Amino acid sequence: MSTAVDNAIKAAKAALKAGDPVAASRAILPELKRFPGNARLLTQLAEVQSARTGLSARPFGPAHLQRLLRLRAQTGPGPTAEEAQVAILLDPFSPLANGFLGSLMLELGLPEAALAPLRIALKRDPKSPEAGTNLSIALRLSGQSAEAVTLARATLAHHPALTPAKAALALALVEDGLPLQAVTLLEAMAAENPKAADIRFELGRALFAAQRFDEARTAFAAAVTLDPRHERALNELGSAELTAGAFDQARATFETAIAAHPDSAAGYYNLARAVDVAPGDPLIEKMQALDARTQRPADRILLNFGLAKAYEDAGDVDQSFAALKRANDLRRAAYPYDRAQETAFFAALKARHWSPKAQLPAATPARRPIFILGMMRSGTTLMEQIISSHPLVYGAGELDYLGKSVMAEMAKGTAPLDAAAMTRIRDAYLTRIDALPGMTPWVTDKMPANFALVGVIQRALPEARIIHMRRDPIAVCWSIYKKNFTGNRLRFTNDLSDIAAYYDAYLDYMAFAETQAPGAICHVDYAELTRTPEPVIRRVLNFCGLPFDPACLAPEKNDRQIQTASYKQARAGIYQGSSGKWRGFEPYLKPLMDHFSAG
Repeated sequence: MSTAVDNAIKAAKAALKAGDPVAASRAILPELKRFPGNARLLTQLAEVQSARTGLSARPFGPAHLQRLLRLRAQTGPGPTAEEAQVAILLDPFSPLANGFLGSLMLELGLPEAALAPLRIALKRDPKSPEAGTNLSIALRLSGQSAEAVTLARATLAHHPALTPAKAALALALVEDGLPLQAVTLLEAMAAENPKAADIRFELGRALFAAQRFDEARTAFAAAVTLDPRHERALNELGSAELTAGAFDQARATFETAIAAHPDSAAGYYNLARAVDVAPGDPLIEKMQALDARTQRPADRILLNFGLAKAYEDAGDVDQSFAALKRANDLRRAAYPYDRAQETAFFAALKARHWSPKAQLPAATPARRPIFILGMMRSGTTLMEQIISSHPLVYGAGELDYLGKSVMAEMAKGTAPLDAAAMTRIRDAYLTRIDALPGMTPWVTDKMPANFALVGVIQRALPEARIIHMRRDPIAVCWSIYKKNFTGNRLRFTNDLSDIAAYYDAYLDYMAFAETQAPGAICHVDYAELTRTPEPVIRRVLNFCGLPFDPACLAPEKNDRQIQTASYKQARAGIYQGSSGKWRGFEPYLKPLMDHFSAG
């Protein structure tokens, strides 16, 4: 260590003498990574920073912050974050430096990296409005919505009129499955700030999450009226129109978004979703041009998923797959997948979700859930459209209520979930579905990933019904690869081999579930459903304890809002042939074909 440290210090001093403090810093920083906390290296780094900034290296104070703010305006958040990290090496517990670094990480789209510095900032300055608000935002974006709610409330206790903290609380409430509370808060904020388009926009999102869809569209439209160039409001309004089946309106709204923002990747992606693209359509060329000049990976992901859909519409299979691969490769680089971690996760589910001692008694709550689950793209949307055509059923779409409650309980330890944990999960879930619109005694929850939670459903909600959708594995895996899944949770979806491996894990878990609760799950084959719908539908309704209703045979007449990628297919009714669409891409699907033929 001594030789390496001596050489680094010698190089830094030589660089300073030559008038190059940047080179001096570069000589020190790699060795500090190897030998963190080395006093000699830190002393030399302090000398270098003083030479670079003209300020005392420590403590970090308002003058240092002003310098970083100027640097951010000149160079952007990336280079400024590097400077802030150097400042924290010299003053590790500075609330100013840590708080500013956390805000830069949020700006860079790295909420998980923002957590540590923001926690330090808030610990050192518990009443900081900026640190409290930003940490709530970072927690929400990192999937820790319950803690985000708690922290936003604590910040507001110190600063009751702080608008950013109110907004952070509202967004965290939506993410935590409490959208009605968010609606109440945002309606009050809108009344206080009648000309604030952003508040109307967030109100629209909360209303949409609360499944008050007409009111959501009204709120998005109000945001656009207040700010006709509001890019996010235009895209959310168009998306709400799209999922409501108002395809022409959606197209016009997305075109308006693009006219206001010619470089809007979201606008082009959404427009490609909304229309059928013919060969030679100028939309393709425009997306290609924007993809060539944009630097943001997130924008390139959207554009290439949009291009893939457009090329497929136009019949160009080769270009469609090439665009899909670019989009998925970009997402995989941002969110790498660990198969070993997934294997351990499923092992934990088997060990922790099925304890007989955790079994709760069946009851008759005001609203009983029907879980429609399986792999994504397996027909869950069509099944929900069928069942929710029944007058006794409300179709709630993909609810993340159960998953969040279960993950919160699992994070508390490693032992099997006990009856107390199951009771908390049950109460939280039933409270949330009770708040959904309507008064029907049954509510469908078609979150496909709930297949991993069937043990909890059996133990915590024994009166629920479980419908498991099964479909041709190649059709399912290929359809997953084509879908732009947002966020960082579904990391397996960006590589065909990873998807196939995950499919195997799903099959294994469902086979295990059947051994644990034989007869408790109604298995439905998608091909059988589309080939002979009436007997399958009668069997499903009977399993749920519902009387047959002819409306279930005509799901295309169900005008409910469809919030998933299958909004067009589900409105087309029950038809055969969709499971064979992958054959047009057969030359590119060898990993899937080899995998499932071998199995």
